[in-house]
Amino acid sequence: MLFRSIGGGDHAFVNSVLNTFVSTVPPQLEKLGNAITQGNASVSRSIAHQLKPSVDLLYIQSAQQLIRSIEKESNEGDPDFEKIRQLFVQFEVQISRVLSAINQELNQ
Repeated sequence: MLFRSIGGGDHAFVNSVLNTFVSTVPPQLEKLGNAITQGNASVSRSIAHQLKPSVDLLYIQSAQQLIRSIEKESNEGDPDFEKIRQLFVQFEVQISRVLSAINQELNQ
């Protein structure tokens, strides 16, 4: 699986990275969704910024541009929260798929 290729054969390292992702990303995702719903641009920008390294580390290409767009749109002078919500829904779908795949990988 792709996740195993990031660790160069060090399964303990890969498991640590995957476990960290599974434990930290869902709460951040929930906070991001709440910030967007509340129209809180500074919090949504901050959380999007925090999520970028996790998405990048696991090479989640389908989510990389989405999280960057959420951060960028949240940084606009007058953020378009409808657009940000749409981006978030797409991002959430991608991350949910990845979380499912990671959980399957960890349970093997």
